[in-house]
Amino acid sequence: MHSFRYSVMMFTWTPLLLIFSPTTVAAEPAQTRPLRDIVGDMVKWVVSRGGFVSEKIDIRESSSGFAVFARSAIRREEELMKIQGNCIISFEGNHSQYAHNLCSLAMALHEELQKGSSSDFAPYVEYLLAQPRGQIPATWSEVGKQLYREMAMPNDDIVDWIQADHVGPDKCWDVVNETIELALALTVQRGFDLFMIPLWDFTSHTSELDKQNVGAFWSTDANDENLTIMSITDIPEGGELVFNYWQYSGTRKTSERYVHAQGVLQTLADFGFVENYPQRWVWDKDKVWFQASRQDGRLKIDFSPHFVDAAAEVAALRTKGHVLPFLEHALGKFVAAESRIQERAHLLPRHEAEVLERFRRDGEVATKAAIASFRQQNVSASKEAVAAAATPPEPKREL
Repeated sequence: MHSFRYSVMMFTWTPLLLIFSPTTVAAEPAQTRPLRDIVGDMVKWVVSRGGFVSEKIDIRESSSGFAVFARSAIRREEELMKIQGNCIISFEGNHSQYAHNLCSLAMALHEELQKGSSSDFAPYVEYLLAQPRGQIPATWSEVGKQLYREMAMPNDDIVDWIQADHVGPDKCWDVVNETIELALALTVQRGFDLFMIPLWDFTSHTSELDKQNVGAFWSTDANDENLTIMSITDIPEGGELVFNYWQYSGTRKTSERYVHAQGVLQTLADFGFVENYPQRWVWDKDKVWFQASRQDGRLKIDFSPHFVDAAAEVAALRTKGHVLPFLEHALGKFVAAESRIQERAHLLPRHEAEVLERFRRDGEVATKAAIASFRQQNVSASKEAVAAAATPPEPKREL
């Protein structure tokens, strides 16, 4: 998405959580029709263009926004949705850098947003224009942005990437107005690097990779480009369709390393919410990575990414002495921010205040547990080294 993630960013995908509830939004867009009617018309439009939506699924409002549920039991490998290429907003070409793809897709989307009801994607455009503003940190109020900056580590530009990366000479735009900012924000929240895809973004996020129950699969026919959504496990009646938003790369291939390099900060940056456990806390440029998960009512910390090619690399970095001071610095920032958020909460939209405090609280709990775990692991390693040095070698046996 933005510069602090360029070293790992290959793909963003679009969430729906915390989008529609009036109690969680910063600003409401002008809207003349009920959102459920807009969504219903978008479904009909997708089907009218050769797409498919299974009768076994129900797209409806939930406590966290629109989501997809099993209307009846679904078996593994059932086709649930198909979105044809003529419903997908894209652009010509494919750049090697994510920032350039984001810029090109945002420009294409901006053009369709300006067309409004005359767009070839009018039902989808109406839905996008109905989205509440201020959902991701880069579009928060100035007070909200400043409160986040006070918790941020040096290489974190979650709230400043629009101006820093896309505005100015030789960049996407000379200046940014409300519609351009909306296009950039929607592209990050709801785009596949190269594509804006309707309906697929109703699937909810899970950070538990083994709990995913649906997957997205591109057609291999160059003359019939489409995306098919299929169940990858059995889903009981009433079950919610969930997917990890970081599962796919811009090249349409899953990258295990990439998925594990995305965590709480990256999800907040792109999607505007703090994910549930397990939480990965990743400061990529600072080479700090750990996962916090709940087990038997306790928080378990794991410092080794679950992909083979990086585990040894991260284990080696832990011995260089920078991790503990970094975590202590981060913890200090989370603790200090508590009173500042409370003092300025009345100046914030409710959504921003809730997300900031959730992020601050979870950050404090996670870094505190990580510091304790790191120290305990170092003590154990030292004891093992001392014991090994104190144990005399076995005498050679004479034959």
